[in-house]
Amino acid sequence: MSNNLPVLNAENEFKIAIIGMGPRGLSILEHFVHSCIKEQPKRKIRILCIDSHEVGVGRIWRTDQADHFMMNTLTGQVTMYSFGPDDKPARAGNGPSLYEWLRDQSKVDASLPEIGANDYAPRVVYGKYLKSVYQSILDNLPENVAVESIVGMVIAVHKEDGAHTLTLADDAGTRSVHKVILTTGHPQHEPKGAKKQFIRFAQQNPGLMFVAGDSAACMPLDEIPAEGRVAIIGQGLGFFDSLLSLTVGRGGHFEMMGDKLTYIPSGREPKIVSGSRSGNPIFARGKNFKKPGQGFKSLFMTEKALQQARIRQRRERDTERLDFNRDVFPLLHAEMEHIYLKIHARHKGGSEVEEQFSQEYQQRFQEGTTKEAAFLAKYGLSDVVPFDMYKLARPFAGMEFLDNATYQAALRKLMLEDIEAAKRGNVDGPLKAALDVLRDVRDIIRQAVDFGGLEPRSHRDHFLGTFVSAATTLSAGPPLKRLEQAIALMDAGILEIAGPEANFSCDKREGKFRVSSPRVRNTFWLAETVLDSRVPTTHIQSDSSALTQAMLANRFIDEFTSGEGMDHCFEVGGLAVTEAPFYVIDGHGEPNHDCYALGLPTEHTRWFQQVGSGTPNTVSRFSKDAGAISDDIYKSIQALEG
Repeated sequence: MSNNLPVLNAENEFKIAIIGMGPRGLSILEHFVHSCIKEQPKRKIRILCIDSHEVGVGRIWRTDQADHFMMNTLTGQVTMYSFGPDDKPARAGNGPSLYEWLRDQSKVDASLPEIGANDYAPRVVYGKYLKSVYQSILDNLPENVAVESIVGMVIAVHKEDGAHTLTLADDAGTRSVHKVILTTGHPQHEPKGAKKQFIRFAQQNPGLMFVAGDSAACMPLDEIPAEGRVAIIGQGLGFFDSLLSLTVGRGGHFEMMGDKLTYIPSGREPKIVSGSRSGNPIFARGKNFKKPGQGFKSLFMTEKALQQARIRQRRERDTERLDFNRDVFPLLHAEMEHIYLKIHARHKGGSEVEEQFSQEYQQRFQEGTTKEAAFLAKYGLSDVVPFDMYKLARPFAGMEFLDNATYQAALRKLMLEDIEAAKRGNVDGPLKAALDVLRDVRDIIRQAVDFGGLEPRSHRDHFLGTFVSAATTLSAGPPLKRLEQAIALMDAGILEIAGPEANFSCDKREGKFRVSSPRVRNTFWLAETVLDSRVPTTHIQSDSSALTQAMLANRFIDEFTSGEGMDHCFEVGGLAVTEAPFYVIDGHGEPNHDCYALGLPTEHTRWFQQVGSGTPNTVSRFSKDAGAISDDIYKSIQALEG
């Protein structure tokens, strides 16, 4: 690390640029300013906070979006402050969680809803919270620290003579800084393949429309005509956002009629058909009954178990890279199966039986005998449906249906069962408690897979190709009321769901888009609009951002290669970065110690970077990552000060 500070201006300020000021950028700012409050640096520091939409909030959480877009994290589990509130005003380092902020602010601001700690807030409300956090930082800056808010787009970054030059769009000039942080969030891609075909088909046929995937709040959904049918690709979180935009967003509403949720249409809704590979919407999150701070202790999926697996790999295969299916997934499966069965055992025989079962399961796991019929019968579990994560994620795999009515009946039964499982929650409900494990052990999974920790073929096929999709379907879903609303829309004749392996195509004879499923006989739909509800995944080569393409062109950044130099190595799509503090690795393979990247630009290099908040009373991975970058930058300043 050089102690020679490039002279960038007369005052010789130390300048930092954060490009992308959503939650990730805001968290780094919060950590850094907190360090400055504690340490009181002598050198003047200027932080440029740059965002193309709303500084401190970002594009996804923007405060001008409709209130029917919901978070899928509980308000009591969300914070942007390093520590909780104290007897002083909120500031970098100390402040309220989302729930605490809402509890207080809703008393004086009628536009804010009163939401419990175990409820879900609209995304626009989280945006307002982020905005308040940013303002609290600005209002309490220590001496010698200045923050400059810039609404604009950086279209290029160059490094020369130890400094970085940022070029802004729209002839807004250039800025020179010492440190650059890339927290640019969700990408947008140039259309390729089927998407490009849909665009061309719509251009050739008047009255047709294709809407590319993005955050629903940023999509032109108001332009979709009320007449005709909309075909929605994907049935994840974006599907529910699009569904609500085309119904509630057009004046319809839901009412309880007796014990049944009913949709009352406005008359401005289009007909909707949706489809995906699985054939079913993403499953609901289980109701939270865990107490604040109630931790989860891994018994099988542990750091020690992964270390032992790497030792075994080195001994047997001359590599420390793991095979996900052989070395990792059995540990994770045991963790989920253990929770699933022990709660069933509790319901069968009480807490003492549950404890006895748990102890014996742990012993049998070491012996490889957890599936013995006599063992399960001993605890009255012979009739319990075996736990199979992949079967749960693809419940209709291999099934065929004689007609649409048969399929719709099976789908409705599945959705109602999932709603009931979600109501039982993540403590007493065996299924949702087991699936909650996928969230609880994310950090340990990351230790196994991040930075090419897996053999490349296993990384591509087993982890990214199979596990990630299933885990998302089972553990990253919406509040259960979203499934209840989907059923109400199906009952109202507004929503239909195509079967498994749904196919979206262009019907040239009819001059419309066509939706069908090879698993449901004699059924298809024609639609005037295709809406891709899937939020684009990280792939820097396809990213339409001028900044990303410019950085690739001048080799300022590079794509991470899993298993570089090995058989079956592949480019994962995310930025190449070092381990913490996440220096960007350039196109020559060299780390840039003055440039960092965090969050979605590094997805696939690291797993599950779409997290958008810290967790109260916990040093979460989200907070640790931001702190690692903040600490490294502050050490640079301390080195300059001697």
